[in-house]
Amino acid sequence: MAYKTLTQLIDIVRQRADIVNDGKHVTDANIIVHINEGIASLYGMIADDQATLFSKNAGTLLNLGDNKWRLPSDFYKLTEVGTKVNSGNRYVQSEELDAQQYGEAVDLKYRGYGVSLYQLAFNIDTGFFELSFFPEPTNDEDIFVRYIPVAPVLSVGTDTLKLPGNWYQWVVLDAAVKCSIREETDPSALMAERSKEEKRIKNDVRHLRPAQVRTLRRSRGNRRRYRSF
Repeated sequence: MAYKTLTQLIDIVRQRADIVNDGKHVTDANIIVHINEGIASLYGMIADDQATLFSKNAGTLLNLGDNKWRLPSDFYKLTEVGTKVNSGNRYVQSEELDAQQYGEAVDLKYRGYGVSLYQLAFNIDTGFFELSFFPEPTNDEDIFVRYIPVAPVLSVGTDTLKLPGNWYQWVVLDAAVKCSIREETDPSALMAERSKEEKRIKNDVRHLRPAQVRTLRRSRGNRRRYRSF
C-alpha cells in the first residue's frame, strides 16, 4: 500500500483548493496545521465508530504506588480494561467506577468478590492519565489494558500518513476547506465532497470485522466477561 508523505499531501491540498505557492497566499506551514487538524478529526471520528481499530496493548503499566498506575504518554482513549481477581488466572473485564461508588469500591479490597472496577483520572501535575483499581491488583502483570493512542502528527516532508485505502482524501479535503476559507473563496463544493468521503469511510469501518471477546462464564448476579490467555 502506497502511503502519502506530508510533502505529497501539501501538494494535493493546494491542487484541491486551487492555491498557488507564491508566498502571498496560504503557506505550507498553514497547510501543515490544517492537515494535522484533519488527521486528529478523522482519527477521533473513526475511533468513536470502531474503538478497536487503532487500539494496542499497553503492556505492563508503571506502578506509582497508592493504587495508581500510569498510562502510556500517547494515551487517547481506553478500549478494554481487565484485571485478575482473587488470585485467579483469568482476566475479569473491569467496569468504570462511578464517583459516588468510591467508598463501596474501597471496601472491595477486604472482600472476596470476583468483580473489578477501575477509575480513570488525569494527573494535572505530571500530565499523565492514571488508573486505579478496586480491588487493588496483587501484581502489575495482573492488569490488562488496551487503548487508542493519540493521532499521529506530521511535521517534516518525509513523514508518512498511514491510513487504509484512500482515507487520506478526507484529510486533504478537510485541509482544502480550511484553506479556501482563509482565501475567502467558496468552500461549499469541497465540503460536499468531504461529506461524501466521510460517509464512504464510515461505511468501510462498519464492514470491518470487529474484535471478539469470548464469553467463558458469567458470575451469578453480575454479567462479566473473561479474557483467557
